[in-house]
Amino acid sequence: MTDLGISSTAELPLTRQPARRVRRRRIVFDAQFVMLGVVFVAGIIICAMTPWPHRAVMLPAVVIFELAALYVIVLYRRDRALPVFEIGSVWVAAAFFYSVYPLINFIANDYEWNLDSSDWRLTSKAPSSELVGAFGWRYVIYFGCFVLTYLLLRGRARVRSTEMDSPGHSRIVALVTLLVGMQVFLIAISKIYNFEFNAPYSEVLSGRVQTLVSLPHLLLQFVQNFDHIRFTYSQLLISIFLLRWRDWRYRLLLIAALTVDVVYTASQHGSRSELILLLLTAVLLYHRMVKPLNVKLAVLIGCSIFVGFLTLGVMRNRAIEPFYDETHVPFLVRNNEFQAVWATSYDIFTLKRDGVLGTPPWQLFFSDLYFLVPSQLLPFEKIDPSAWYLNAAGIEGVGLMFGAVGQAVLGFDWPEIFVRGILLGAIAAMLHRWYVRRYRNWWVNMFYLFVSVWTYYSMRQTSFASLYFIVYWFVPSYVSVELVALLLRKTRARLA
Repeated sequence: MTDLGISSTAELPLTRQPARRVRRRRIVFDAQFVMLGVVFVAGIIICAMTPWPHRAVMLPAVVIFELAALYVIVLYRRDRALPVFEIGSVWVAAAFFYSVYPLINFIANDYEWNLDSSDWRLTSKAPSSELVGAFGWRYVIYFGCFVLTYLLLRGRARVRSTEMDSPGHSRIVALVTLLVGMQVFLIAISKIYNFEFNAPYSEVLSGRVQTLVSLPHLLLQFVQNFDHIRFTYSQLLISIFLLRWRDWRYRLLLIAALTVDVVYTASQHGSRSELILLLLTAVLLYHRMVKPLNVKLAVLIGCSIFVGFLTLGVMRNRAIEPFYDETHVPFLVRNNEFQAVWATSYDIFTLKRDGVLGTPPWQLFFSDLYFLVPSQLLPFEKIDPSAWYLNAAGIEGVGLMFGAVGQAVLGFDWPEIFVRGILLGAIAAMLHRWYVRRYRNWWVNMFYLFVSVWTYYSMRQTSFASLYFIVYWFVPSYVSVELVALLLRKTRARLA
């Protein structure tokens, strides 16, 4: 009791305790993560249902599928848009087919190579499912190291606009002038030396037609590069058409030119690389400069280009080897570009394992670097990896690509595959971030496009084959266009 006779507790004001806020976790439906989970679960189920030893082949094929799905879903979730105009995406698409399609050929033929249509280097060695699967894991390592490194270093860097600075009138006139002049020059050279740039393969194999390789060595070096510079001019010209896409005349002209190229290539039964790369250039630039592709359209266009690529190969093979129709070989098991590169890598592996190759020349391990220097200036012999392999394997009369995995197998094998995948992924990610900071510049876009289109050579030939393409194809194209444009501006100024 206090002096007033009132309890102290009654005198104190009542204090209300703050009400506890009950935090309810919101369940957010993340469609991308659900899709990724479905892909992984489906892969596990497929592998579990496949009996051994066939599971040895199914496992690496499923892992490559899941790594490709991881790449697409992660970037789509980050950007809320498909990463179409991106060097990592082009590499992943190309590497996916070079890695997994040969395994699909093997699986579709009941887990063996088809004696009538598969690459003879595979049918002659008749590898079992365990051997095919074990070698397939090398492609998984190369593919996975690139994907994970690229996703980690690329971050959220992306272009959020279709805007691009115009190259200017003088550059456009210079580009058209150089393209026409280069085309006339190459036609004149072919007439003088009596050869064809894109002759039907049946006529080439029969000896009725001479090709570019029949030229003297020094002239061959220049003409080969001139031909690819002409192709680079064509890529640049496509960007000019797409800058004016709103004008129906430019739309019609571009579509007509590509259609003519498709018809010509299909009728020639020759090389299809230039057509496919031009179509890829048009698709990438449309996404970048006109309107980003949605998922449905991107899948439709991608599948169409891939099926068209294989169909052109089948048409060419029928012209060379009519027995394809007689044996009714299924489409999925026929020999193709991807299987041939895979077979080269596997053949190198077996030849090295059996001690046939001996000690490879040291030049093979540095070919990407010394190929930048003309052979006349080198103090040692310049050895082309593909030519060396054909000679070492005793193969005559054909030309075969080397393959990045085969290059690594020839060296330190697994550790080298690991390092090459990480290094290639890191370089691609840094190039993408460099591009995003300068995305409005026309020349920056053209350089990024050029490297992206040719990045598939890091699977088809050697890991850094694109270095040669940049130095001898893109740089001369850039310098020549800028010089002619400068001369045009100075001439116009003098006349004014």
